[in-house]
Amino acid sequence: MLTIRGFQHVLIALIFASAAMGAHALDYSKISSSGLSKNSARMKPWPPEDATRCGVDLFYPALKNFFDQEIKPECVGSYHSKEGAGIVFDYTFGSDPQETQKSIDISVIPIGIDKFVGTSNQKKSSVVEIVDGQPRVMHWAGLGNECHNLLRTSITPISTTNWQGWTVEDVYGKSRIKTRDCRIFSPEYRCISFVVGNSEMSAEFGGACFPRKRTLSLNNGISYDLFMKMVKSIRFREP
Repeated sequence: MLTIRGFQHVLIALIFASAAMGAHALDYSKISSSGLSKNSARMKPWPPEDATRCGVDLFYPALKNFFDQEIKPECVGSYHSKEGAGIVFDYTFGSDPQETQKSIDISVIPIGIDKFVGTSNQKKSSVVEIVDGQPRVMHWAGLGNECHNLLRTSITPISTTNWQGWTVEDVYGKSRIKTRDCRIFSPEYRCISFVVGNSEMSAEFGGACFPRKRTLSLNNGISYDLFMKMVKSIRFREP
């Protein structure tokens, strides 16, 4: 026969078991069906037809615009041509039907990185140049100082197992000018350009500003961390 004291022990055990199961369920509620946290962007592989034309494999953030349409980059041209190809990410962003158009264009050039940033090559980088063995920001690179709040421009090495190169970042302070551009050239955004490559191929990005704060919405465009996650996933198919 179950005594009153025994019943109390059973009741307490049931309460703790229920709480543990609730906590366990709460942990799983944070995981989406794809196995990723709901606070993480799902990175999708670039379609084979685009990757083949551009000679580049990559993963891009599978985000949706106001109209619930998934955005994705496309390959324009062919990396086999003299002009090279382009990874073009055209999308609209905003929180209402009057969205803003944005285009991210990354050029893919069939020239090794050493030649592309060298001073003697006819077709060369517009972002970085190697002078006396040291990387130097081209004087026309970056996004300028139209809001009179550019604090500095920095150059930073970047690499993966497939390529190496540099990012160039314009760092802005607060501006008293209240135009839309000056709201973007601000501490709330990171404004970068880059050039990367290996012995056979290079990729160059002329520059754009991305929201510094991580977000999965497109209210203000793709955030900096998601853009860089895509960039670091780039893998040249040659050599």
